[in-house]
Order: sequence, then C-alpha cells, then structure tokens
Amino acid sequence: MSKKIFKYVFIATFAILLIVFISLFKPATSFFIERYTSNLLEQKVKINSLNLTDFSVEAYIQDPQNKIEAKLITLSPLKIEATFDGDIGAFKKYHSLRGDVGARAIISYDEKIIVDAKGTLYDAKIDVKVEELGDNWLIGVNAKALNIDELKKQNSLDFGLVGVVDFMLSKQNKDFTLSSSLKSPKLGTLELDAKGKFEDKSISTSCSLALGDKRVHLKKLLFDLNNDQISVSTKEFGGELNFVLKDEKLSLDAKTLHIEKLLEFMNYKDIASGVIDIDGEFDTKSKKGNIFLTSPKILGFGQEIKNIKFSIPALQFLEEKLSFAYTLDANILERTFNFEGDLSYKETLHIVASSSEFKSKSSFELNDKEIKVSVKQLDIKELLDFFEVKPFALGVIDLDAKGDFEKFIFHLNSDAKVSGLGTKVSADGFFITDTKELNSKFKLYTKLGKEEVKVKGTASYKQEFKIVASSSNFGANSNLLLKPDKFEFYTKNLDLQKLSKAFDEPNFPFGKIDFLASEDFENIALNIRSKELRRNTNPENISDYISFDLSGTYKDNTLSIKDKINLHHKRKKLPLNIDATISLAAPYNSKGSLVYKKDKIIVESFSFKDKQIKTDFEVDICELSLYKAAFGRPLYGPLRIVASHSDMLHIKTKSFGGELNASLDKNHIWIDINSVGAKKVAYLFDKDSSIESGIIDGVANYNIKEKKADTEIVIRDVTISGIDIDKKLQDIDDLLGLNIINISKSIFLHYYDGQTQETKISQLQLDLSLKDNNIKLDDLALKTQKFLIVIQGDLEDNGDIKKLDVSIVDKNGCAIVTQALSGNIREPKIANTTSTLVNIVKSVPTSILDTANKIVDFGASSVDGIASFGFNQIFRGDTNISITSDLISQSRSIIKFGSDMIMPSGCKVIYSGKVIHPANSKKDEK
Repeated sequence: MSKKIFKYVFIATFAILLIVFISLFKPATSFFIERYTSNLLEQKVKINSLNLTDFSVEAYIQDPQNKIEAKLITLSPLKIEATFDGDIGAFKKYHSLRGDVGARAIISYDEKIIVDAKGTLYDAKIDVKVEELGDNWLIGVNAKALNIDELKKQNSLDFGLVGVVDFMLSKQNKDFTLSSSLKSPKLGTLELDAKGKFEDKSISTSCSLALGDKRVHLKKLLFDLNNDQISVSTKEFGGELNFVLKDEKLSLDAKTLHIEKLLEFMNYKDIASGVIDIDGEFDTKSKKGNIFLTSPKILGFGQEIKNIKFSIPALQFLEEKLSFAYTLDANILERTFNFEGDLSYKETLHIVASSSEFKSKSSFELNDKEIKVSVKQLDIKELLDFFEVKPFALGVIDLDAKGDFEKFIFHLNSDAKVSGLGTKVSADGFFITDTKELNSKFKLYTKLGKEEVKVKGTASYKQEFKIVASSSNFGANSNLLLKPDKFEFYTKNLDLQKLSKAFDEPNFPFGKIDFLASEDFENIALNIRSKELRRNTNPENISDYISFDLSGTYKDNTLSIKDKINLHHKRKKLPLNIDATISLAAPYNSKGSLVYKKDKIIVESFSFKDKQIKTDFEVDICELSLYKAAFGRPLYGPLRIVASHSDMLHIKTKSFGGELNASLDKNHIWIDINSVGAKKVAYLFDKDSSIESGIIDGVANYNIKEKKADTEIVIRDVTISGIDIDKKLQDIDDLLGLNIINISKSIFLHYYDGQTQETKISQLQLDLSLKDNNIKLDDLALKTQKFLIVIQGDLEDNGDIKKLDVSIVDKNGCAIVTQALSGNIREPKIANTTSTLVNIVKSVPTSILDTANKIVDFGASSVDGIASFGFNQIFRGDTNISITSDLISQSRSIIKFGSDMIMPSGCKVIYSGKVIHPANSKKDEK
C-alpha cells in the first residue's frame, strides 16, 4: 500500500472516530473548544451552536458582535469554510488595531495546511493566504485602497497622513517583504518597498521609499518594540543620515551629506555643491527642536563659501508648518560674513535673510522659487577693499533684484566718486541662470570740468560679455564696444575749445580731433587725426596750424608710433617724421625722435623711477619760428640743447652765448647761468626786441619735496632802444603821474616818439625766493644812469599780488615816488601812488627858502607851511596821489642831471640791497 493511500485511510478513519467522539461527548467537546480557543486568542470564546448534521459551529469572540462561523466542506481532503464579522480587536493578541472586518476563509489540509481568506477592513479589500511550510509558515497579505482616515477614526488616532494605501506583505518565518503605495492629496504618491525580519518584538528592514518621482533607499529601518525605538539610516544623499525616535524625541545625525543631492531631491537643481554635517533634536510631542549645521566649503552661483555655521536654536513644526529663526556665519574670500533671518516650510519654502555687511542694509528673500534681493547703501570702498582692489571710488550702491532660479530682473543705482570724479550710474536688466545670459541698459552721469557728461549703453552676456556705450559730449560722437578678447573705441569731432571751456584751460588749441582704438587687448591699433589744430585765440586768417593722421600700436604696455605730423607755416607744410616707442608702465623706458630736414629732437633714452628722471636727448633746431604752430607763440633763432644722465640729469645749452646749465635729481633742480646774452634771450621771444645788449649771470635752485626756491640773477650793461627812462622820469609830470605799467609796455611794445632814444641799465638784480606757496621779492632793483627803481613785496605762486610796490629811491635809499600794484602780475592794476617829494618852484622867495634852484624834500609835515604861502592852488588833482603827498609844481624839467637833493633828517630808508644808487656810484668812481 502506498503512503498516499495510507494517509487518506488514516485521515478518514480519524475523522470517523472524531465524529463518533463528538457525537457521544458533544457537551464536553464544546467546552474543550471554548477553552482551547480562548487560551489561544487570550479572549473569551463562546460557542453558540455545534451542528453535527452539517458539521458547523457558531461562536463569538469576547463580544456577541464578533461572530465566527465554521463549516466542514469536505472530509478528505479536509476543507473547512470559516467566516468572521466583527471587530478585528478580537485578535488583539497579535496586534493592537481595532476596526470592523468582514472575512471569509477556506482552510484546507492536504499534506499541509492552507488558509485562503478574503475580507474588508478600513474600506480596503484584503486577501490573506497562509501556507504551511514544514516547521515554518508563509503568510501573504494583499490590501487594496485601505482608507487611512478610517484607520485613524476606528483606532482613535491623530496624525497628519491622509489618503489610501495599497500594500502586499509576504512573511516566511522571521523574514518578510513589503511593497506598498500611498496616494495622498498632500504628498502625492508615496511608495515603499521593504525587506527585513520580525524578531523578538522588533522589525528590522531595508527599504526603498518613493515620493512622486523621487526615491530614497533606507539602508536600515528598525522598529524596536522592546525599547520603543525607531531607527532610520540611509546613505542616499552621499553621506550617512541617521534618525532615532525614542521617548517622543527624534534625534538627527548627519555626516558629509552632499548638498546637490539634497537640493535635487527638493527639486532645486544646479544651485550649490558641497558637503554638510547636521546635528539636531526634535520633540514629537511639543513639535519643537533645534538644528546645527556646519560645512567646510560650499560652492554656489560660482562662488566658494567656507567655514559655514548655520544655527537654528528654536525650531517648531506646528499645524504642518516648519518654521524657525537662524543665524549664519560664513567665510567668503577670506572675510567672515554674518547673516540672520527666518525660514518656514509648508508646501513651499520661504527664507528671509538680512545682513549689514559693507555698511549696507541688505536682505534676501526666497519664497518657493521666487527670489528678492535688496541692497541699500553698500559702501564701495569697503567692497573694493574686500576684493583687494586699490580703492579708486568712494560712494554707495543700491541694488534691487527679483526672480526665480531661472531668471533675475534687477535695478541698480550708484552715487560715487570715481578717481575723485562725481559719478551716478543707473542700470536695469535681467539675468538668466541656466544660460548665464545677461542683458541690461545703463546710464552714467558725471561732470568733466563744467560739462555735464551723459553716457548710455548696454551690457550683455550671451556666449560672451559685451558692453556698448555712447556719448555726445564736447560736440563729439563717441562710442565704445567692449568684448572679452577685443574692443573698439572711437570719438569723432571732439571740439577742443569745448574741452577748454569745461576745464577753464585757455591754452587748449582750437580745432577738432578724431580718435580710434581697436583690436584685442594684447595688440591695440591706435589712430588720432585732425585736419587743423591752431594755438591762436583768433584762428581766422592765421596761417600756422597743425594737421596729422597718426597711427600706432599698443602692446605689452608699450605705445609705438611711426608717422608724420604736419606743421603749416605761411602756407608751407613742414612734415615732421615721428618715431617713438613709449612704455606706459614703470619705469617708463622710452625713446623717440622728431625730424624735419636738419632739425631734430632725439631722445636716446628715457626712464622715470623713484621720482628720478633719467634721459639722454638732443634738440637741434635751426630756426624756431618755423614751429610756431606747435609752440602756440612765436619763438625765434636757433636752439641746441644737449642732455645726459650720470649721477643726475644734466642739461646744457650755448644757444644764447655763454652757457646755461641745469641739473636735476629727484629732490632738487639747480640752474647756473654764466655770461648769457640778454639780447639773444630777448630775441628768443621777440625778434624785434628793444634789448640791444646785456649779460646775464646767476644761479637758481628749487627743492621739489619742500617746494622751496631761491634765485639770484644779475643782468648788467643792458641797452634798451626806443625809450629813455631817465628822460621820462626827469619830467615832473611823468614823475608825479608815474605809471610803471605804461612804462613797461613802452619798453616791450617798442614805443618810439620819433627821436632816437635808449636806456642804459647798468644793473638789474633779481633775487627771489619761494616758500609756502609765497614768492618773496628779496632784492629786485633796476639802476639806470640817473635813477634807482626798486620793486618790493610778495606774490602768491599763481601770480596774485599780495603786496607789490614800485619805488624810485634817492641816494639814501628813501622813496621819492611809490606806486602800489594789485591784481595778478600778468595783468596788474595801479592801486595808488604816493610821494614825499616837494618841488619848490622858482617863484618861491629866497627869503623863505634860501636854496635858490635846489630841490628840497621836506616831508609831509611841510605841506601846511607851503600852503600858507599860497601854493596850495597849484596842487595836482591826480586821484592816484594821496592827500598827504607833497606835490607840487607846475614847472617842467626841474630835476636835472647833477641837481642836488636835500633830504630831511627823518628819511625812512626802504632799500639797502645789492644795487647802488647812480649818484653814489659816481662818488665811488671819483
């Protein structure tokens, strides 16, 4: 007999015996079943009926509402149908849930026990299958659309999760697998795939959790029912992330999490990269906690941020909203920045940050994906110091920007001084983060001299950075195109006279120029041209001007020019060949030449280092007047200058007879004049000069650092043609109406009165000193054959007259006539004229003044005495002479050569310098 047949015979025999036993002992059987099942479920089980006709039983568990029925379907193989309708809490030994359940199960036995059940629980359709596998059991559960709201309601639970769940659970011995899907109106679809163990009241698993299109693999998920602890561990974000929930306290510990993976999980891509460490704690009951985040380095928006410390001392999660205040310290370009702000998250992320860095009031706001940035009164100098740029600007910047992670729209204002120049800038534009595209329009306002300058343009970036700008100031059309690898700048018709007016510089030439610079930054092509530049204030009918069309290059801080400059003189064109190489970086090593026929200016070498000029050059020009267009005023005669550098720079010329030498170092200038011809010096400036002869000797030195100077120059044996100063001063009218300005103009304008006249100046002393921006006339005196003229006073270094007196003095050094000047030395004005000279006319009785034809200077005290004799009627009405002046005669030419002067004993000496009065000189000669 086979084993299978034997098994069926055994089961059938056992079943028959069981039926006979139950029939004979029905009451005892019911009692036995109740006791057994009650002990098994740890709940009271009561059998209501036991029917031997159809082999069925009806009972309830704990509560009559928890009905259970069982019915034998077949004896071999053994198959029993069971139903349950009631509270799943009847089986609380195996779980802690409650809920209304209706279930039908088929229990069969054919070599192994198999339970196949279907039912409803929490609105879900549930299939359960239990299968005997030797000493183990295989349990499978499949649930569809389990309503979480019903689960919470029937179990008196309160948590934020809502939705429906589908899940499949398979358990064999201690091992299980779980696959579930939660559909929630708030979270979307959340999928969980797990595999682990049930062991000693703990569940240990690894699982994959999917939220929408995001999936997180949990390395470890542990439900420790012995210690009431849940632990979660994952390496999904690069580093190690651990959560532990125990005693309603949630602890967080994270090491080296990758920021880009965290941001990507939150749908923020390509914003930042780096690693962070996190420590935190959260009370699940009060829903409050704290978090501390640190990172050695984060790279975001192209900027490296170091030593980041992010502190959240008080975090809370109330009404499904995460919110907290925070402080943030970070190091950017070796500077520590401090921020503070707030963050909240409820469906969307909201961050607010503020800072006072760079003396500004700055704020940042992120609302979901919308960003706002505001920077007010940012200090430009602080910003330049931060970037280690030498401060070339002072002022503030205001910036407002808004957008999202895809596009920013910004507005910028700045009020600053750039290299001392007041500048205002405004700009509006946008920036696209993905393509890095920038597009903005800007306006720049500044003031050059008196001219209001406006520059407008665009700045853009699309594959390459580009600035386009234009201006129409000073009558010019100026444009700039700037790119990373090349640029182009040109200005046309720049009116130099408009520049002159803007800067109050009268020496600007008349005319217009065009300028062009282009090519790349390593090799710049330059062109500057002008059809006509004049140095004359009245350009009409003037034949001297300059024209040029110069081309050159700029490379490696060196400017190279090889071209022509045309000087136009009396309808002739003088082409000057220019060949120069000029370094624009220290020590400015340069060389070059200007050549026209035999004329030449050659600079063999030039450098400037440590405030010291080193150069060797030669100037050799046959006739300076040909170059009037370049000098702005006519110069005449030949000029040859040679310069060389040894211990210092030495400059020498013999073009004026004798020798003129100058020596320069970085602190001093020395000039030595030795027997230089006064006529040749005068001819240099005026070919029709009235100076016929004279010799100049002297020295001068200037301290560059202290701005101090001393000059001692003497001019001897000067002959001036065209005017006889002695004769003019002999006339009492000229003396009393003295106008030193007109006399000077007579000399330099070659005034002739039809007679051959000349002035012999035996000595002109020029001793001047400069200190504290003040020019002092130490000894400035001129000696003719009959008179000594002295100039005394002080000037500002710009020529403004502080005090300047021109006096004719007598042989004792006392002033006969003094004329005070005011204004500027270039255009002086007469302030007033005073005199202590009293002229006694021939009609004065000798009994009163027994002096015959002599001239007596009584001083101011004698005026009243003379008036008593009736001479007051002959006082001159000259307003330039003070009321105390002792004037006084209608006679002419009473001062004659050889006349004696009788001075009062109280004479005030104003001059005792190097120049001796002509009268005293004659006595010395005698």
